[in-house]
Amino acid sequence: MRLCLIFVVALLLVASSCVDLTEPVPTQPECTANTDCDDGDICTTDECSNSTCRNTPVDCPSGTRCLPPTGDCVVTECTSDADCNDGVFCNGLEFCQLTERSCADGASPCEAGQTCNEDADRCDNISCFTSADCAPGQICSVSGRCVSP
Repeated sequence: MRLCLIFVVALLLVASSCVDLTEPVPTQPECTANTDCDDGDICTTDECSNSTCRNTPVDCPSGTRCLPPTGDCVVTECTSDADCNDGVFCNGLEFCQLTERSCADGASPCEAGQTCNEDADRCDNISCFTSADCAPGQICSVSGRCVSP
C-alpha cells in the first residue's frame, strides 16, 4: 500500500510525495547504533540503518499479536479460554469472546490494598494489622504496612 501526498504550488505547478506503507517509517533523524533507536516499545524491532532509525513492528504469525510487556506473540483468534492464556498472573485470566473469536484481557486478580507479585503468582497485602496479613517473609510494621525485615 502506498500513501501519496500531492502538493499544489502556485499557478498549477504540482509536486507529489509518496511513502510506501509496507516499509518501516524512520522515526528519528540520526543514529549510530541500534540502541540509539530504542522507542521503548518491546513490540518493535529497533534498528539503525544508514544513520536512520527504523522501529518495525514485531512480525507475529497470523492469528497472533505482540503482547507487551513480554514481547511474545499470543493467540488473538480463539475457540476456548485456554487459547487466550498468556501466562502472566498480574494481568488476570484472559478469556475467549466466542462470538468475535477473539481474546479479551482479564481483570487484575488483586483487590484494593494489594499489590501484585508476578514472581510468586499472588497478591500481597500492602497494609496489615498483624504479620499474618503479610506475604511470607514480611512483617507488619508499626505503621500498618507489610515490609521485609
